[in-house]
Amino acid sequence: MSKITDVAIFLTASVVVFVILFFAGFSIINPSPDPENSPDIQNEMMTGISDFQGYVQEGFYELNEIASSAAERISKTGLDGEGTEKILEEYMSKNPSIVTIGTFDGAGYVKAMVPVSHQEIVGKDLGNTPVVSLMNSRKVPLMTDQFDLAEGGKAASINYPVFTGDDRYAGFVSLTFDPAIMFGDILKKNFYQDEFQFMAVQKNGVILYDEDPEEIGKNTFKDPMYEDYPEISGFGEQFAEKWSGRYVYRFTDPGSLKEAKKEAFWTTCGIHGTEWRIMIIKTL
Repeated sequence: MSKITDVAIFLTASVVVFVILFFAGFSIINPSPDPENSPDIQNEMMTGISDFQGYVQEGFYELNEIASSAAERISKTGLDGEGTEKILEEYMSKNPSIVTIGTFDGAGYVKAMVPVSHQEIVGKDLGNTPVVSLMNSRKVPLMTDQFDLAEGGKAASINYPVFTGDDRYAGFVSLTFDPAIMFGDILKKNFYQDEFQFMAVQKNGVILYDEDPEEIGKNTFKDPMYEDYPEISGFGEQFAEKWSGRYVYRFTDPGSLKEAKKEAFWTTCGIHGTEWRIMIIKTL
């Protein structure tokens, strides 16, 4: 059985696990003395977060397929050269959230990179950076949290190993993407009402998507804007620890200084061992 087939089986099994854990997580939520939305609204919220979860997983699998397919083709052309750059340029146009696609060799050197605006890092040794070091050590598909790009800016990445015809590890393809664009595009295409708010957060508290652009990139545990709202820290502790759940907290509405009580349901999306929390929120 090929490495690609093994990964496909793993991804299919992951979908089943996500569905089981999603409904199990909400079924064990204890009744809360806090104010809450009506049962009908709560059911709408749980349906909404379930739908959102499905769309996000599809988004991950689409990006994963792009990285996987590029790695398979580059295993025949090599990590650099005109043919490889054409392959990378072709895949660069397949998803609006993609920031860069490049190749790294087993020593950690950047061998190719698109778009042209990021090619200044070609030839650089990034072998000691966390993502490159981990990929060349593990030699398996990997998704990362958001990180600082060597050429500037921030992105998350999906990385796929490249093996030669004789099954020798040559390096890997790295596809970086902007989570905020990915989540925003999913919501724009699939949700047509503004009754609920949606968020996406890393387990370490970094906000990947929020309807208030000023909150994207901030850390719910560390940023001064949350200091006057201890319930935010409590919420963060809950979603960092638990795969899914419900929480009631107080914070301002997007684009407003007015405080409001909010009810949130969250669950988890991810691939290759990296998990992000996604949330649906309704003002009480």
